[in-house]
Amino acid sequence: SGRSFARVENGKVVFKAEIGAATAEACQIQGVWVAPEFRGRGHSETGMAAVVEFALRDVAPVVSLYV
Repeated sequence: SGRSFARVENGKVVFKAEIGAATAEACQIQGVWVAPEFRGRGHSETGMAAVVEFALRDVAPVVSLYV
């Protein structure tokens, strides 16, 4: 459904997340992951910001993180 997101650098997945459960009222972001060798470099912050921005614009007015 076009709700999986990844940042790929030199053929390697650096960050990934999915929008899982979704209704017209809310959606959940799940499966957030950063490759171990790329942790601590801000990839989760920029990646999550992009996913949340997309979710709020195109999916639902409320976004939550499923942990």
